[in-house]
Amino acid sequence: MSLRIDTEPYDAVDAVFAREAAGDRSERHLAERLDPWLTQLDKHPIPASTRRRYLRPPGLWMITIPLPGDQDDWAILWDISGDDVWVRYAGHASFA
Repeated sequence: MSLRIDTEPYDAVDAVFAREAAGDRSERHLAERLDPWLTQLDKHPIPASTRRRYLRPPGLWMITIPLPGDQDDWAILWDISGDDVWVRYAGHASFA
């Protein structure tokens, strides 16, 4: 299996890492938590540690990334399609 990311979540994640790389300390916490989850999805999407919450419909798995203070938590919504793991959403989890 390989990790694939739809365009919108890719742009959202890329923006977080770009702001963190530019010195935005407010993004450091999120970037430090996004990276291991994306690595986990890439290498081991099957274990229960990655499949914590299933949303039906639309049939996606959800990983929630808590953020400190009054910041909105983030979520990664993903599924397995064929031989690939697809990230369908990455962003604020205010919908959950």
